[in-house]
Amino acid sequence: MLKVHLVLVTKYRRKLLQDRIASDIKQWIVSLAKEKMWNIAAIETAKDHVHILPDYDTTECVCGIVKSIKQMTTYKVWQKYSSVLCKAYYKKQVFWSD
Repeated sequence: MLKVHLVLVTKYRRKLLQDRIASDIKQWIVSLAKEKMWNIAAIETAKDHVHILPDYDTTECVCGIVKSIKQMTTYKVWQKYSSVLCKAYYKKQVFWSD
């Protein structure tokens, strides 16, 4: 098992990871990790970024883990909080920085 420290930052460093959004993001990441058989050693959020410390198998690449987390959380956060996000990101349905 390998361990990596990931930091995902919201697009334009918008301070959107507060209250329910932050707790939902954490919950979604943990459930994805269980599905993909990663172990999340630690996960913490600030107002504009999230720190994740996953353990993963050597057959996976870090970019695949990041891609999975970003795709799934962006989709779900827009489904649930579109009224909040459309004020911050009015052109595209984005959430994480590139």
